[in-house]
Amino acid sequence: MLAAISRGHMTRMRIVTLSLITQLFVAACGDSATMVGGQNAAGSGAPAAASGDPLAGAYLAGAGIGVSDLDKSQEFYTTIFGMALRYELPVPGYANERIMYFKEGKGSDVVLINFTDGSPHNYTNNPAKLVFYVPSASAVIEMIRARGLKISSEPAPQAAFGNTVIGFGSDPDGYILEIIEQPMLAQAYLGAIGLGVADLDKSKDFYTRVLGMKPMGDLLVVPGVWDEWILQHPSGMGSALVLLHFTDGTTRNYANNPLKTAHFLADSRALTARVAAEGLPILSQPTEYDVLGTKALIGLARDPDGYQLEMVTTPVTN
Repeated sequence: MLAAISRGHMTRMRIVTLSLITQLFVAACGDSATMVGGQNAAGSGAPAAASGDPLAGAYLAGAGIGVSDLDKSQEFYTTIFGMALRYELPVPGYANERIMYFKEGKGSDVVLINFTDGSPHNYTNNPAKLVFYVPSASAVIEMIRARGLKISSEPAPQAAFGNTVIGFGSDPDGYILEIIEQPMLAQAYLGAIGLGVADLDKSKDFYTRVLGMKPMGDLLVVPGVWDEWILQHPSGMGSALVLLHFTDGTTRNYANNPLKTAHFLADSRALTARVAAEGLPILSQPTEYDVLGTKALIGLARDPDGYQLEMVTTPVTN
C-alpha cells in the first residue's frame, strides 16, 4: 500500500478515504445503534444497494476537520467531550488522520486531519462549527475557558428553542463549538457539523436535490451572526449537516477549506454520476475495496464550495 502512495496524489486520496471509511464502517456496525438527536436510529451499517433507490438509508457517518496539531486536538476532544481514538492513519506525503468516536455510538465520528503534502492549508478560524449535545453546557464551557480558549456566548436558556441551554466556545484551531445541553445524556455526542457556504440557496439545492437530504425546519436567522439551514438524511441516522452563511460583517473564505463529510448510501456510483452531472470535480470514481472482509464502493468528489464529499456503499452486492 505504501508503495502505491508515492505514485500520485489521487492514489493517496483514495487510501485516506478507504481508511476513514474503514473506521466509520466499524462505528456503524458496532454493538450500539447509530444515534441522532439523542434518539436511537433504526438499523446499523450502510444501506444495501439492492433497494433500487441509490440514496436509500443514506446517512452522514463522519465529519473531518483540518487541525494544526493532532496531539493537541486529540487531547482536547478526548478531555472535553469524552471522545476516544479509534484509529490513527499516517499517509506519507499526504496527511495524518486520527479518527475519533464516541464509545456509546452516538452521532457521527470526528476525523482530525493534518496535511503533510507541502501545500498550504489554513487550519485556523475556518467558517465551520461542530454542534455537540452534552449533559451540562456550563461544565463544558468552563473546561474550554480554563484552557484560555474563546467563549463566544455563555450558556443560557434560549426561548426560541424551548428554553434549551446553549453556549458557544472554540477549539484550539478556532472552530466554533455549539454546546447544547441535554441533562438526561450520559455522554456527549456530535449532533451536527456546520459548513460555511458562499451561497445558501445553491448549497441547500445541492444537498437536498442531489444528496436527498431534507431541511429540519425553516431557515434559521441569527441576526448579525449567521443564517443557516439544518439538513438531515431521511433515514434519521447519523449527525445533521448545517449550512452556514455568516452575516457578522467579517470576511470569510468559503472556498476549499480543509473539511469533509462522509455519507453512507445504497449506490455510490449513481450518486457520483449525479455530482458529476452538476459540473463538480470528481476526485476519485467509485472504486471497490475490501473493508474488513466486506466489499465497499467508495467515491470522492467536491461540493459547490470545494468541501470534500465521500460517498460510500457497503456491502457491494453487484
